[in-house]
Amino acid sequence: MKKLLTFKDLAELFQKHDNTIYRWFKVDRLFPDAFRVKDGGYVPEPDFRRLTRNGRVHAADQRT
Repeated sequence: MKKLLTFKDLAELFQKHDNTIYRWFKVDRLFPDAFRVKDGGYVPEPDFRRLTRNGRVHAADQRT
């Protein structure tokens, strides 16, 4: 089973606001397999790893 990270977990890891992570999910579509539920959002660990491996965080980071 894949591990899921919350949007809040990612915000802490990247030292960004929760809204930034939500924007990466909603607008930039950086997490293709992520999903939202009533109390927040979840990102599968492979999406997180792909994002950090490709260095795409740095490109998105410049907009914040």
